[in-house]
Amino acid sequence: MFGRQLVLVKGFRSKRCLDTLRTSVAQAARLSGLSYKHHAGAYPLKYASLGQVVAEAAEKWPDRPAALSLYENKTLTFGELLNESDKVAASLRALGLRPGDRVGIWLPNGTQWLVAMLAATRIGLVSVAINYMFQKNELEYALKKVGVKALIAPGSRFGKNYYNILQSVVPELSTSKPGELNCEKLSELRTVILADDDNDSP
Repeated sequence: MFGRQLVLVKGFRSKRCLDTLRTSVAQAARLSGLSYKHHAGAYPLKYASLGQVVAEAAEKWPDRPAALSLYENKTLTFGELLNESDKVAASLRALGLRPGDRVGIWLPNGTQWLVAMLAATRIGLVSVAINYMFQKNELEYALKKVGVKALIAPGSRFGKNYYNILQSVVPELSTSKPGELNCEKLSELRTVILADDDNDSP
């Protein structure tokens, strides 16, 4: 579990002391429900969120390609990716989403999915990837199971009308005001954001 390398920490001079320390940490992690994994390698772990790592990369290499979507024929540089993600993150904040809230991302793999996911991480939201091939029953089950507060969805893609599928799950969608969705089946869902097909970000 810990690899073969041993790191001698001041105060822990013997293998027995280190084993005791590892056992204690592993037991504490088990009892608290958290996971613990340690491997002393050449590079230490970096304690940063994905959003922070992208911001750091955008500062160092703003013009380098960060993402390439072949089917969309789009390339985003680190600078563009950060800029688009921050715009979406600001919009999510303006809609009342706060750190720890769940946002469902029901989009095909591509630049919009990436931007939406990074936007969520930038402001501490929990991003929930939902398979964009889901039909009515599967979508309803996923949304109920996870309890998303907001959902980012396509209007239509690949000849399929996602809005109609969504409206069959959330019939209140057409009569609700933005940010005030009150769905009988999905009590936690408050906002649906439709991603524009012609735009890079939702």
